[in-house]
Amino acid sequence: WNDDEMEKSRCMKTSPAEIGVFGAARLRSPFRTEFMLGLIGKQLSFANKSTVIKYYTLENSSNRETQSTELLKMLSAFSVRPSKSRLYVFHYILIEILTAVKDVFQDFEMDSILALVKDPSELSRSNLDRIRCAGVGVTNEFFEMYWCNLLFPLMTSLQLAWNNDIWSQEYADHCSLASIYLGLLRLDLLTPDAPLDPGKAPLAKVSLISRELAEIKSVLTAMCWQNGFIRGDFAPETSGTTALIDRFETLSTKRENYKNKVVERPDSAPPFYELFRETKEFGSTVSSMATMLEMVDKVRGTEDDHGNLLARVKNWHRTATAFCRRLSMNFFAYEDITTSIIDSVRMIQDGFFDLTKQASVGRVFDKAIPGVIFQLNRFPMSEDSESIKYLNSVARMLTEKESTTEDESSFECLSSLSIAILGRLLLKLTVVGLEDEELVTCSLLFARLTNLTSPLNSEDNCRTNLEEIQEKTFREQFPDHRHEFEHVLQETKGEFDRKDPDKREDTSGTVLKERILTDPQIRLLYRLYMGIFSDHRSSPADPLRQIAFHTSYVAACHIQQNFDLANAHGRMREPMGGHAFALCLASIPKSAMSKVYPHLCETTTLTDFQNDACPSVAIEAAEPLERLMARTTQLLTAFPGHTILLGLGRICEKVNKLNLMTTPIGKVMTGIEIILRQAQDWEQHASERVKLGAPLADLGILLSAWRKLELESWSKLIEARQKRRVLKAQKHWMRLHGILVNDVMQYVDSTSDKPTCPDLAVTPSWVWKGFAAIRQRLAGQLDDIRTEELKDLVKALDTFILTSPLGEFQERLDILRACSVELYIAFKVSCGKSTWKLQQSRVLLSIWMYYNQYLPTLSKRLDSLRAPVEEKLKNETKLAKWDTQSYYALAESTERNQRKIMKILSEFDESLDLNVGILIQEGNCSGLRTNLNSHDEFCVTFPSFSSMFPMTGTESEVSGKQSTTDVVFRESLNDLTNVNEDVINAPIDGHARRISKYAHKMKSCRPKIGFSSQSSVRVGGDISSSFCQAIFDRIESLRTKSTRQTKER
Repeated sequence: WNDDEMEKSRCMKTSPAEIGVFGAARLRSPFRTEFMLGLIGKQLSFANKSTVIKYYTLENSSNRETQSTELLKMLSAFSVRPSKSRLYVFHYILIEILTAVKDVFQDFEMDSILALVKDPSELSRSNLDRIRCAGVGVTNEFFEMYWCNLLFPLMTSLQLAWNNDIWSQEYADHCSLASIYLGLLRLDLLTPDAPLDPGKAPLAKVSLISRELAEIKSVLTAMCWQNGFIRGDFAPETSGTTALIDRFETLSTKRENYKNKVVERPDSAPPFYELFRETKEFGSTVSSMATMLEMVDKVRGTEDDHGNLLARVKNWHRTATAFCRRLSMNFFAYEDITTSIIDSVRMIQDGFFDLTKQASVGRVFDKAIPGVIFQLNRFPMSEDSESIKYLNSVARMLTEKESTTEDESSFECLSSLSIAILGRLLLKLTVVGLEDEELVTCSLLFARLTNLTSPLNSEDNCRTNLEEIQEKTFREQFPDHRHEFEHVLQETKGEFDRKDPDKREDTSGTVLKERILTDPQIRLLYRLYMGIFSDHRSSPADPLRQIAFHTSYVAACHIQQNFDLANAHGRMREPMGGHAFALCLASIPKSAMSKVYPHLCETTTLTDFQNDACPSVAIEAAEPLERLMARTTQLLTAFPGHTILLGLGRICEKVNKLNLMTTPIGKVMTGIEIILRQAQDWEQHASERVKLGAPLADLGILLSAWRKLELESWSKLIEARQKRRVLKAQKHWMRLHGILVNDVMQYVDSTSDKPTCPDLAVTPSWVWKGFAAIRQRLAGQLDDIRTEELKDLVKALDTFILTSPLGEFQERLDILRACSVELYIAFKVSCGKSTWKLQQSRVLLSIWMYYNQYLPTLSKRLDSLRAPVEEKLKNETKLAKWDTQSYYALAESTERNQRKIMKILSEFDESLDLNVGILIQEGNCSGLRTNLNSHDEFCVTFPSFSSMFPMTGTESEVSGKQSTTDVVFRESLNDLTNVNEDVINAPIDGHARRISKYAHKMKSCRPKIGFSSQSSVRVGGDISSSFCQAIFDRIESLRTKSTRQTKER
């Protein structure tokens, strides 16, 4: 394990009061889920602080591969069926107690009770009356004391638990009650009744037996002496002496057995009466039978004041934990007594902990946690409609919790869970489609995230100096990784030992105080939004399925980390297939130059060598670095404290601990360059026997190969620069979405009699004059128009588009189009109730349609600006070279090449930053003004017809001498008469059934109609054609015969 993983386990988010609350066995807890979520979940997380968890490093990469293989084998072969083994433990303990009672009282009336307890199946088949009758017949002192309060409720709970499903709430409740009753019974029986040490009780027997042995010995000696003086035989074998000898041997054996039963206490052991006083006071006051049974009744009841009750239970937990800790620490010499007492208290604590978790009304979300994690971890994701509804209900509960507490952990769980639901909805939309209610859910989730997220921080524009801005831009593209490694060399050994050399890179991953989504989350959320509401969806199902599970697993990880899973003991199902799939997603991609988690990226191959992580390439340095570290350690034993070797070891350790999943490949390459420079200082003065040898040569070969990869990636830097502008435009989406979708979408249930959504329109009143019935049938009047608000919206959106840089123009248009679709869906599902959303949707659609006509021209303009830059970049790539004579020459040549590349990229950045509004205005003013800034000068040269009306020339060429109206009329007539009868289904309507008959009649009339018929189509076409021709003729006459002032007008 890594040190940070061990530190994470020591810093678990558990309150001190709950650490010692219960002592349940780990077999009853969802240990496998907790382990896999802690191991894999943070690696798959999108948060900035995920860089702190270094799952894959060069140092542990081979071990991680082995671990992943073994875990995958284990998970694929793992199968656990739910078991009621906990009830068997209760039965075993109860059998031992009742058997001991029967032996003490010699009460054979207990056989019926023992038969029920010894056979769980018999107990499960019995009813409460049978259990009551079996206990009433027993009249010994033990049953009179415990039957009504403990034994009968205990056996009742066991009987009900056996007859309930293991995943049910009732099973968990009855197991908790059985644990409490059995713990109380054991505690009352095991508490000492006298201030005498039970471990010293055999000593009294030893003393009595020793006294009796002394008497037998004296009698036997007297008999031997008497027989010797009388008969001369001092060892007589009479019946009397033989009986005494046998009695002596028997008692000697007994004495040895009792001696073995004596518990030897150390001299430092406290007096036993102190332990007696502690246990007696605890059992008679805090944990008396009456007090505990009262707490059980209140927890199971319907008391209104749950807060005080839970506080009382928690205080008892603290007292019981302190009592057990005191027994363990102060009375460890009496562990034969305290162990069983502590175990009994733990059984009571365990039962109360589970029982209060289930009975707590105010912790509904905690009760839902096991089901949430089960749904999120399950793969394949079957019954997705029901699971989406369930997860969405939990997200609503989290929203209420987050709005009242404003806790950062709640926001983290809410954001990750919402993204997981959206990922599943996008997958379902791609495979089978979404219902109206699910579309509403999508919109509500997006609105919930944009409303809960803090406003985006504005970028730091305080640098007004051009050189500083250029230097910052250069360092964003080519970070100075050398400075960080050089700083490691300058540190003293003490500083290096006290601080992890790689912790400095994780300062950017500190936990944010604001409720704000991270950049990866925003990019993923934007991709989900465009996938759901965009018109063009071309993503295949497999990457979307991976995204849906990836986001679900991350949500499960966040929920598991921020909420307690202790209430899931014995009830939480653990699907192993999901963990196996997550393990595969978290592994290093095997294809060369592949990005991390390619299903989350639009482009799967590496485009930016200096800023993108590529673990499949970086892992190649693991083996030579390991051999170099071993050789360096070997040389340090011969040259202890050598400065060059110590620096080499530090740099190797620094590179070894880099996180492969987040560290750019350029940074790893820079670290290897520093290693080669440090090794070069050693090699030039070392003899052949103490040189570093083959590992250094292997690193040199690897570095050369990586230089070639970097050279090949330079041609893709233009794509990376353009991608930066796209990502920058995507950040505007959250702000725009928060402005537009500011009220809750209303949904009319499909099961109710909802009216069809009318087609509303804004039209002049004279259009429908005399045709009110037709208007009512075709379109409704949109009356509640918010003119002023629409004007403000149009101004804001128009500014949003016109101020866009050229590199962001298409992405901003896509945002407008997707928002328009979402607003129109909101109007449709509300059945026309939310007309304001229709107005917003049409405004967005109108602006998109207007500016979308400029997209081909501007895209062509950007391509024309990009082509010479690409040519320069290719030429520079051919000419670039590195001076490998020394490290310093290499660093200088690298800096020089990067500066040249950045100079070329800056030209393309200028093209990407061109203002769209100015470009559109330039295109509109072409032919009307000499330039954009000349407001008083007008162009007197009028453009030709072909430039002003390009489609007119095209139509004239196609139609020849025939008018456009003739062509339109001919095409419309062909459409009416040429009916394909094969594609007509069997219609229900009577008129539609005779379509074929009408088509034959129209074909027969076609020769008679001709093109000279004065139909309405022909008349309208002629009138419009003559009308337009008159306008064009008038313009032509003004061009040629008017004065200069008229031309200017």
